[in-house]
Amino acid sequence: MKRPLGITILAILQAISAAVFLLAAATLLLGNQSDASRQALAMAHLSASRDTLVSVGVFSLIIGGLQLAVAVGLWQRKAWAWVLAALASGASVVSGVLSLVNGERILQEQQIALAVSLIILVYLITPGVREAFFSKRAVRA
Repeated sequence: MKRPLGITILAILQAISAAVFLLAAATLLLGNQSDASRQALAMAHLSASRDTLVSVGVFSLIIGGLQLAVAVGLWQRKAWAWVLAALASGASVVSGVLSLVNGERILQEQQIALAVSLIILVYLITPGVREAFFSKRAVRA
């Protein structure tokens, strides 16, 4: 069975996201604090101390590595990658819905992220996509 086009697109976007996280980790861990990293830390209300830079850098390295692994897994139609992608999208949807239910005002960017996560989750659970990851024909020697 061929890889669905949507999975190809998701894998590529996942790899791009991983590259951004890994680049951010390298920037933070190597001590090259650019204007962009200072602005990002300020927007997150974090100090620019060395401890904060290392903590955020290590977190970015872990997330980037996981995203890269999921990108490769989606590309190769590995069942574990489908599960991780579905869990991540599902967690994002649940988080967004809980924010709405709790009466929190969510920004337009958060609304878009919620809609995209919901679309990805619905796409991942469609029968054709699930079959690409879990059918016996999808398993290659």
